[in-house]
Amino acid sequence: MHLSRRHLVVAGTTTLLGSTVGAPFVAHAEQVKFTYKYANNLPETHPMNIWAREMAAAIKQGRSS
Repeated sequence: MHLSRRHLVVAGTTTLLGSTVGAPFVAHAEQVKFTYKYANNLPETHPMNIWAREMAAAIKQGRSS
């Protein structure tokens, strides 16, 4: 296949235009919200449930570790 300068310019322009037009849709697609559920058969006072509540509070605040 012979790659001419014209084909290279057309391909570059098409790629640039496509990424510019498509960027808002990609950004919108990344804004996904998740819903998590947690359940077990341990009592409310069990350390695992206490840590799970602390973890959920930390996730809601948006902090890590």
